[in-house]
Formats: sequence, C-alpha cells, structure tokens
Amino acid sequence: MPKELKSYRSRLLEKLAIPMEAAHYVNAALQDSTEMFLEAVRDVAQAHQMAKVAKLSGVARENLYRAFSVEGNPTLDTLQAVLPALGLKLAVTVAARGSRTQSILPTSLRPITVTKTAKQ
Repeated sequence: MPKELKSYRSRLLEKLAIPMEAAHYVNAALQDSTEMFLEAVRDVAQAHQMAKVAKLSGVARENLYRAFSVEGNPTLDTLQAVLPALGLKLAVTVAARGSRTQSILPTSLRPITVTKTAKQ
C-alpha cells in the first residue's frame, strides 16, 4: 500500500507548532520584509489554531486574520498579546557593525573601535 503523502502546508504547520522552528521562521521572514513577517506570524498562529490563539491573546479571531494579512498593520499591543500566545517574544538587539542604517546615538555613546598599530 503506498505511503500517504502530506501537503507542504500541513507539514509546514506541523513544524511551526514547535517554538524554535517558529522563531527561526518568523525571524527569517522579518529579515525579508514586513509583509513576509506578517504572513509568517499568521502561519504560526494557524499552526497553533487561530481560535486558541485568539482566546489566549484576547484578540478576536477576525482581527488576527486582518492584522496579520499581507496588508495588515498590527499595533504593538497586538504583537505583545499574540506573540506570547505563540510561545514567542519580541526583542531588540544591537545592529551588526556596518549595517545599512545609520546610528542615531550621539558620538559619545557609540561603540569605540580600538585598533592595534605596529610598534616602531
């Protein structure tokens, strides 16, 4: 008897129910674009069953679909309610040196670069 094959979507949702897999997936999407980030969060929410996520987060199911659509624009409050319900959290880290964005820190607060010079 042939082995029953699962669809890509069902396998993806199974994997996204695992917090570490979900975190990698959402972080990769965030690096791509805002639209991909929103879609990734929606995928993870679907992996956890949208109705359960809505109940845990206190956000109506319909609002979850709307906020995390490609054209959605969730508030920070929505993200802070939904991400913990998915076993995730939002974090801010230091930008990598040489990143595309310019630092807004005053010169006195920027990291100092120390270079060694050859002894004469």
